[in-house]
Parts: sequence; C-alpha cells; structure tokens
Amino acid sequence: MFGSGNIVEENAVIINRGPEALIIGDNNVFEVGSVMEGMKIGNRNTLEVKAHVKAGTWLGDECVIGTVCSTNENEILPDRTVIYGSRDDRRIFTGSRANQAAVHTRHLEYLMQILPKFNHARTSS
Repeated sequence: MFGSGNIVEENAVIINRGPEALIIGDNNVFEVGSVMEGMKIGNRNTLEVKAHVKAGTWLGDECVIGTVCSTNENEILPDRTVIYGSRDDRRIFTGSRANQAAVHTRHLEYLMQILPKFNHARTSS
C-alpha cells in the first residue's frame, strides 16, 4: 500500500523484502538516493539523502532518518524518532508536534511545486 502525498526523489529505492505487503503511509519524503526496505512506514517521515531503512524495520510517524544514516534490521522505531550523526545516534524529538507538522507540510508543498518544473519525464526512442 502506498499512501497519498508521498514524494520520491531521484534514485530513491523502495523495495519490499518481506512476504507481506509493504505499507507506506501518507506525506512521506524519500530524498535522493534513500533506500526503504522496511516493512511499514507511518505518516510524515523523512528519509534524507542516502538514508537506509533496513529490511523488517517499522517506522512510526514523524521520524527522520538523517543523511547517510541507517536503521538496524527488524527494528521498530517509535513516533518522532530521529537518527543522526556518523554513529546513527537516536533520540525522540520533543518539540511542538503542531510546529513540526506545519514545517513538514510546507516542505511537501514546496517540493510538489518545484519538482515538476525541473524533473521532466524522458521519452524512449
């Protein structure tokens, strides 16, 4: 299942490695070169450039997997988990949920406007 409002940027890869259906919620961003092999991803998550969600992993809502960061296999990440840094450190974002949702929504709206202007479909010859 692939929810609505998701943005998949160039060279992002989404692969179902398991026997069950891969579930992707709404309003997620898969940035350039990110890899999603997990089982389930909730709503309003961001996989930054070259982030990797490994096989069997479940992401809650409003998680951020930082640039070149990765999860462990078969990991369950609670809502608002942030993975960052060279050692894939983790923390739970404790800021305002309303403010974070508003920023994420503005980011999605911007990408939905700008990407079609510069990312043209190629025709085969």
